Amino acid sequence: MGWRRGRGQLKMDSKMEYTHYDVTLNNKWVTRGGTAVLRCVISPSYVTDYVKVIGWQRAGHALHSSGRVSILQDGVLHIRGVQAEDAGRRSPYSCITRNVLTGENRTSGGASLRLHAAKPVMLEAFQEQFVKMGQKVTLHCKFSGNPTPQITWSLDGADLPVESALAWNSFITTEGDVMSYVNISRISVPLGGEYTCYAASKAGDSGRYTCVAQNREGKGMERSMSIEVVEPPRIDPFHFRKRKQGDRILVTCAIISGDTPITIQWEKDGRAIPQDLGVRIQQLGDYSILSINDAAPIHDGNYTCYVSNAAASVNYTASLHIDVPPRWVVEPQDSYVILHQSVRLDCQADGTPEPEVIWKKAEGATPGNYKVLEFDKPEVSHRHLLPNGTLILAQAREEDHGYYLCHATNGVGFDISKVVLLTVHIPARFNEPTRNYTVRRGEAVTLECQAVGDKPLSIAWSFRGSPIIDHDDRRVDILNQNTPRGKLSQLTIKPSTRHDSGNYTCLAKNKFGNGVFVNHLVVHEPPEPPKDLVVVNVTSREAVVAWKRPFDGNSPISNFTVQYINATEIWQGVLPNVTVKWNRLSATLPSLLPAFKYHIRVIAHNSVGGSEPSNVVDVTTEEEAPTGPPDRVIVQAVSSQALKVIWNPPVLGYQNGKILGYYIGYKETHSLNPIPASFIYQTHEVQPASSDKKTSTNEHTISNLKKFTQYSVHVKAYNVKGISPASADIKVFTLEDGE
Repeated sequence: MGWRRGRGQLKMDSKMEYTHYDVTLNNKWVTRGGTAVLRCVISPSYVTDYVKVIGWQRAGHALHSSGRVSILQDGVLHIRGVQAEDAGRRSPYSCITRNVLTGENRTSGGASLRLHAAKPVMLEAFQEQFVKMGQKVTLHCKFSGNPTPQITWSLDGADLPVESALAWNSFITTEGDVMSYVNISRISVPLGGEYTCYAASKAGDSGRYTCVAQNREGKGMERSMSIEVVEPPRIDPFHFRKRKQGDRILVTCAIISGDTPITIQWEKDGRAIPQDLGVRIQQLGDYSILSINDAAPIHDGNYTCYVSNAAASVNYTASLHIDVPPRWVVEPQDSYVILHQSVRLDCQADGTPEPEVIWKKAEGATPGNYKVLEFDKPEVSHRHLLPNGTLILAQAREEDHGYYLCHATNGVGFDISKVVLLTVHIPARFNEPTRNYTVRRGEAVTLECQAVGDKPLSIAWSFRGSPIIDHDDRRVDILNQNTPRGKLSQLTIKPSTRHDSGNYTCLAKNKFGNGVFVNHLVVHEPPEPPKDLVVVNVTSREAVVAWKRPFDGNSPISNFTVQYINATEIWQGVLPNVTVKWNRLSATLPSLLPAFKYHIRVIAHNSVGGSEPSNVVDVTTEEEAPTGPPDRVIVQAVSSQALKVIWNPPVLGYQNGKILGYYIGYKETHSLNPIPASFIYQTHEVQPASSDKKTSTNEHTISNLKKFTQYSVHVKAYNVKGISPASADIKVFTLEDGE
């Protein structure tokens, strides 16, 4: 893929400033009826490679190609058949340019078209008229010229008479012409005769027209009428044949019609042809010969033949192009650039036709195997090819390093090419800004800094702003080794401690720049024990405990485990526990037994493990009425009127507090009374000495019973909160007499 380049040499400083140029426009003199050629002058000349004319305007209004106005591809403005309305200082012309590199638009200062002096030319005239007495008559004539002509009238060679019926005046039209008229409100014989309209200026004079007035009888005066008519010139079109450097060139500008005298002039690119250009001009009567003995590129351009006479000025333009093989204007050279900065590789060739410049890049690390560079893809948007063939790499990348081939061709003679090396220097840098490391406390960890950049390259470590020197700490070791693209530095800490957590900064340096890389190390460990464990509330069946959050060991706490045991047990085996989420700092222990003493502790957990247990707190639940009957109840007949009852306290888990005593209930199993018998209770209090013996055996004797009678007996326990359920009824007969 290649681009054609324009003439001139593009010069840019290292900062890529393309904004220093001027745009001017000069006033232009032209003959009325001729062609005006207006050109923007862009200086210095080399900026025309990227500063182009994109439009024209007059007095702030945009001009477009239409009718007599043409805007050529090279930005030149042509106005054919120039009239007075095209000229004037009050409506200046200006061109608009655009910098294709920066997108900036500029408008030149104003310039005006100015008409060459031209003697008056009659554009319109009145006709001979025969009128009757008393009739109204109007006569008029119209002239053009530069400067504006003065119009005078005469009647029969004398000034117009002063009559109330006769009036005359002149005015300038919007086209810049002069219109003059005579009004006769009522014709009479004295006002009949030869009326002459006469125009004069510094450039000459012209025109005489006559009006003859006649009376009602057909009598009157008849005068002669004359006009000077000049035919404008016509040019026989000509052209230049295809020529190459060194050829002889001859072209003729011939006038095929037009009144004399005729003036012939030549211009090149809108200006007079310099005498030292080697162009010879010969005028022979009604034609002019332009010849060049040794054609060269300096002769390229538009040659215009201007022909003028008293009627008009005309011109014809032909383009001359000299084919020239490519040759270097700015030959490519080896270059270098620092990564992410901009560089230009010049490849400016001249020739005719304009050479096409194509850039290629070697696919490997050595010259050869070239591939054409692409410029229209998003992934290579940093590449720019200027119209003059210069390759711009904005914010150079590492892959831009390598060999480049610039090739220029225009189909004439031999092509030219040059191979250059572009070196992309890499400042010291890291391809990532940070990296995170985690390690368990006590284990070894190795942190790495992989720096990229041109050698020599150095790497220095620091921790919390202080340099790290491996021989200052036996736990720290630093190992550096070169890599193909830079250097790798490894810092090993063995063993790790809690205080090793933090940011470890690597600073890499070379002569093209420096880079910073941060290793973030977190030393993980189990959390510390929860703090300040306290009992918040206690009931007969539940206890609520709370604590404060401990240090999490640099790893978020996931949950808390609340363990509890009976005061008579030890902390081993599978323990009863309650687990709560990380955001809870209290827990409720359910399903406790009343009147029991418990030991409680809390353990925090994270990804590493569990903490040491917290401090232990003791809690004793409140009492409840016994929920179980006395255990192992035995009833024995000891006489004909007495029964002995033996029992144990309720099972420990059902006592729910301190047993204060028992109710021994008895009744006759089969009573002759139609109303069922009710239990009669006797109280058996627990002696203080044995009240703490929760499993001691108790006995009680029921006396004064009926002989050989069956009784139903059961036992209930009681504490300060209430009475337990009754034990199962036991049926026993008292003894008979004599047993």
